[in-house]
Amino acid sequence: LFGNISFALSTGLFFARFSKPKAQILFSKNALVTNHRNSGERCLQFRIVNIRNNKIINLKVKVIFSWLEECKGRRERRFQLLLLERDEVTLFPLNWTIVHYIDDSSPLYQKSKAELVNEHAEILIQIEGYDETFAQNVHINSSYIAKDLLYDVQFKPMYYADGGKTILELNKIHDIE
Repeated sequence: LFGNISFALSTGLFFARFSKPKAQILFSKNALVTNHRNSGERCLQFRIVNIRNNKIINLKVKVIFSWLEECKGRRERRFQLLLLERDEVTLFPLNWTIVHYIDDSSPLYQKSKAELVNEHAEILIQIEGYDETFAQNVHINSSYIAKDLLYDVQFKPMYYADGGKTILELNKIHDIE
């Protein structure tokens, strides 16, 4: 009796541990510092796409800029939340290009790639959403270091219309022009 109960409990714990939902969100290989395709304003942008065939709703993103700053003879790590063009989408069916406009209030304002590399800059991303398949919240984190930034290039389109359907090509998430 004790053996059967122990086996049932360990099986349940094992299943609960390894069946937790994980967001399968793919990030673009690089983040871009470029002019916005529509407005022409300077911005930081990167792309994400859901590689599972499921729905994630109420997707929220936070982007934090981190850098080393000289303070009283020592280098200290600083953090600042970046304001985004849109920090939430109700439904995440295709891809999403996340955009931070670089204005005079941005910590990226008038910074060159060399300055960001020297400051050991990093862009931290935290994403949270509700996965309808598992009926649970899912989280995913990623980051870009200063070396991952590309300047003055644009992402190529990832999807096109074909006979009333939208075709998303996941292999084009990293493509730039």
